[in-house]
Amino acid sequence: MLDFQGMLNDFKRTDIDPRELVLLYSKQLLAKNDSESLKKHFNKTDFQFDVSTIIERFKMDNDKMGLNTEQKVKESKQTVIQILEHKNQLFASDLSKYPTKSI
Repeated sequence: MLDFQGMLNDFKRTDIDPRELVLLYSKQLLAKNDSESLKKHFNKTDFQFDVSTIIERFKMDNDKMGLNTEQKVKESKQTVIQILEHKNQLFASDLSKYPTKSI
C-alpha cells in the first residue's frame, strides 16, 4: 500500500532477511554499477518485479495515477536503507555479545 513507515515498523518486529528487498532495485543497481559480480548475481536470481513496476501496478489497480512514481521509489529506497541500518545494528550488537558467532 506504499506505506513505507508501516513497512519499516513491520520489519523491525520480525526476523525477515531484508536482502530480498535489495532485489527490487536490481534494474537501478545494474544501470548505475557496471560490476560483473552484480550482473552475475541478478542474472541468476529469478525476480520478476522491480520497485518501479510494483508502484506502477499499484497506481493502476488503485486509481492513483496522480502519484509520482519517482518520488515513491525514492521514499522506498530510504525505507530500505533504514531497514538495512536497523539489521546492521542488530548484527553488530549480536557480534559484540557473541564474538565467535558466525554470520
